[in-house]
Amino acid sequence: MDGQVVCTTAGRARAVHVRGRRGALVGDQLRDWLPAAGAFVLGVLVLKLKDWLKLAVDRTAAVVYRRLAGSALLRRTALRRYTVKLYERHARFSVSFRPDEHQAMDMASIYVPLRAATGFGTETEHQQAEITLRDCRRAVVLGAPGAGKTMLLRHTVLAWAHRRYRPELTPSRTWYDPRRRHRVVLGVCTDVPVLLPLHSVDLDTDDLIGHIVDHFAEHDFPNARTWVERALADGRLALYFDGLDEVPTAQRARIVHEVRRFLHAYDRCRMVVTCRIAVYRGEFADEAIPVVRVEEFDDRLIQRFLYGWPWPSTLEPDTVEQLLGALHDTPQLMPLARNPLLLTMIAYLYSYEYAGTGQALPHNRTDFYDQVTVSLLRDRQRDARFAQPVKRAALRRLALAAQDVPPDAYDRLAVPSEKVLSVLREVLERYGRPAESAEDMLGEIVDRSGLLLSLDNGERFQFAHLTLQEYLAAMALGDEPDMLLERYRRDPEVWRETVRLWCGAVTRDCSDVVREVLAADPLLAFQCLADAHVVDDALADGIVSDFHSRLVPDAPRSAQADAVVAAFGLVAADRRPRGLGVFALLCTTAETATAPERARLAVQALVATRSPRAARFLASRMTSSPDAQEALVALGDVAVGALREMRDELPLTLVARTLWMIRTPRAVLAMGGMLDELTTGESPEDSWHLAFLLADLLKDPEAAEAMRNLPRSLRVRRTWLSWSWVWEPYSESLPGLWLSSVPEMLVALLHEAARAGAAPPEATEPDPRLVMPLVLVEDVATRPGRLRLTADDLDAGLRSDLDALFGEEGATAQLLDRHGPGSLGRRLASHASPAAAPFSEAAARADLARRVAAAAGVPDVRVRVLQWLRPELCVRAVQVLMSKGIATRDAWESGSSLLKYDFATRLPVLLPFYFMLSVAPGAKTVAIVREGRLWGVQGWLSVVFLALSLGSAAFLLLGKVPLRRLWSWSRPVRAVRLAFWIWFVFAVPVTCLLALAAWWGTWKSLTVGLLCFAGVLWVARPMARRQALADLLDDELPLLIRLMDRQAPE
Repeated sequence: MDGQVVCTTAGRARAVHVRGRRGALVGDQLRDWLPAAGAFVLGVLVLKLKDWLKLAVDRTAAVVYRRLAGSALLRRTALRRYTVKLYERHARFSVSFRPDEHQAMDMASIYVPLRAATGFGTETEHQQAEITLRDCRRAVVLGAPGAGKTMLLRHTVLAWAHRRYRPELTPSRTWYDPRRRHRVVLGVCTDVPVLLPLHSVDLDTDDLIGHIVDHFAEHDFPNARTWVERALADGRLALYFDGLDEVPTAQRARIVHEVRRFLHAYDRCRMVVTCRIAVYRGEFADEAIPVVRVEEFDDRLIQRFLYGWPWPSTLEPDTVEQLLGALHDTPQLMPLARNPLLLTMIAYLYSYEYAGTGQALPHNRTDFYDQVTVSLLRDRQRDARFAQPVKRAALRRLALAAQDVPPDAYDRLAVPSEKVLSVLREVLERYGRPAESAEDMLGEIVDRSGLLLSLDNGERFQFAHLTLQEYLAAMALGDEPDMLLERYRRDPEVWRETVRLWCGAVTRDCSDVVREVLAADPLLAFQCLADAHVVDDALADGIVSDFHSRLVPDAPRSAQADAVVAAFGLVAADRRPRGLGVFALLCTTAETATAPERARLAVQALVATRSPRAARFLASRMTSSPDAQEALVALGDVAVGALREMRDELPLTLVARTLWMIRTPRAVLAMGGMLDELTTGESPEDSWHLAFLLADLLKDPEAAEAMRNLPRSLRVRRTWLSWSWVWEPYSESLPGLWLSSVPEMLVALLHEAARAGAAPPEATEPDPRLVMPLVLVEDVATRPGRLRLTADDLDAGLRSDLDALFGEEGATAQLLDRHGPGSLGRRLASHASPAAAPFSEAAARADLARRVAAAAGVPDVRVRVLQWLRPELCVRAVQVLMSKGIATRDAWESGSSLLKYDFATRLPVLLPFYFMLSVAPGAKTVAIVREGRLWGVQGWLSVVFLALSLGSAAFLLLGKVPLRRLWSWSRPVRAVRLAFWIWFVFAVPVTCLLALAAWWGTWKSLTVGLLCFAGVLWVARPMARRQALADLLDDELPLLIRLMDRQAPE
């Protein structure tokens, strides 16, 4: 028993011991893992604390920014954020029938510069709308529905933001922020844009300044009232008030009064108001604000728009060409395509209904509108709650109600929301649907189709285009011709287009309707023949015969005669037998030599058809009819195909001149193809003629873009010297153009023409970027060098004319003797004295400059080429010749002065030699510091070398701003001369000699040092010439290159 107790006690002791050891082991493990666990927990807490701290800092910064954004401390930061928000807001947009964000389109690619007209009658001026708004501090922009007024303002705002914020460029760092970011370069902040939709202005809640402040707050510039008030007083805002027609009628007078008050109170600010033509009643006529009318698209703008449209990736690459061809083959659709909104609908319809299917576009307006309404009411992205037939019936009844609005109503195109909902309820009840869902159906039509637009914040509604409304009203009366005629008798002007569309929409016999219309409006009856499907032949022939007898000129030309010509064009464009008969009648009339005035009207009627067959007929008569060329130009792209077909039967110069007058990208491509064929033939004169015309078109950006598509094989068609260097200074402004070898070929042909004594055709001006190197730069026969000109080289007549220009007898001789020909060139380019009346005109001054160039020994070929330039460029070219002489190709290619070009090319070669030379002084300095040896002479020289080198590098890297300030505060010539002397006369030789002293030790090391020193001197030798400083200060050739690049249209 005692033994058992002892064993039990010993077991317990062992167990306790084992547990103690285990506890000790666990304690040891805990002590080992505890620091790691603590470090882990601490790391998590640090990371979390970092996030909390960052969140707290961001929230604190946001609070401080919101409170102090308008203060002087954060004002420019707020403007940078405002600029970014403006860019993000307007860089992409959605059309009314494509509201989804993923379908938003890029503004830069799809926007087309609108054309605008100012003035009336003979004083009407036409130019780009952006240029008009830039030149006018105040303007009222008017346009039809869908003309692009809002897009014009949005693009203007985007252009302002994009000049300061360029996210497409590579992000950059700054000294205060090492992160790569897209920076906003504000510069001088003037004309800060504010795009304010007037329908959102509520004067009961706040004044106009308050709404402007809210606009800034919405674009990340809070608390901006103080800044806005000061900017308004200083004239630093550009206020764009959009949509005066969208303001509720009851509030429009108050809004107009407030805007007029702004016009008077802040007359230094730019202000623009947009409105529909039908609504504007001259509210701002008393302020004498110019009225800018947005014009329709022409053929070039239509083509540019379609090339920028985001076509589905599944379509063929030539989709745009197919659609353009379809539009040219369908003359009745071309007037619709001239409205931006309807062109957008055409592109949308073609994208999803016709492209790639082999189907042709509708041949008349009624079929097109039918397809548009069907396609736009079919929502491809979301399930529709209301069936398409119900919505079509509702739109027809609503269009009929809009057409029935009295003509004397203030805005008869807009229907009140109560009337719209009443019509929709009637339609829903007729189709057995609950009338309470009228608002839901209205929202679905407005938000998803784009056929109906909301105005006045939902108080009124209007169809996207008037012709859509007229078409739907005609469809509503499809089975009721008597109701149509009754409405026409009551208001002929309002219902005339609806009558035409009704004739094209129904398949029944329209003879009775046309006969009754003939008694009231014969011209409308004639137009109906182009649309109607079934009309009695005798009635139709009588109408055509009657109007053919009216095809006689008036003196003076009346609007009625123009209407008759346009009606003939409509009927003759029809592909049915009646249209073909009228087309043949017009062709016969155009060939009648006994009645030239009547033949001219027939030609104009053929132009109005906008058909390829009319182009072929007119092209065949170019040599016999004086009006054929002008008519083909009016046809635009439609005539290009006919001219290409007839070029073997017509003089090439005539065909080329006509294509040059058309000036569309298709015409440019046709001219390039002709030139490609001629370069292998035996017609150098024709090649030169085409080269002159293409060189003139190169100034047009769209033509230059088309030239990029010319075949690359043009480069190898001749064995001339390569001229690819000519376009090098402009490779950034028109990147990729040199790939097509167009500039190279044109310059080569122009050079040949100049040597042969050929001159540009009348009214053409070859691009000066191609002509100027023929004057200023070396070629095979001419070596570069300066011109020598003394007073003895001038004949008495030239010396007398120059003295008269300078206003002092003997001034020319004194100028040449004291300062040389360079000063004479600069005086020629400066303004003439008041007494120099014969040379006050630019042409007379250019003629004098050419005479001076000839007297200075400039070859005759170059003097002849000077005549191809505009007078002001001719004088500038002579100035460069007098100062620099014949330039080298390197100077032209670099686009900078020769010294700057040499420095940029030699610096990468100079630096390796310099670094090799610094090896010995660097090694000696390191050894002295590490081993504690005596400095000695070599040691001190090495330290001085390194100090000078590091100081120079620090000055270059860190002293850019002080250097710029020094140069701007002092005279530039003195600053450049000082910097030049410091670097090339003192810094480079002294540091190299100091480094060479460190190489002294053995003959081998000294030889290596001497070789490095010789390399530095060999590379830097051109920089030490006496003429180098003059070359550095002379910037005339680079300035001329930049001047020509800026003058090229954008």
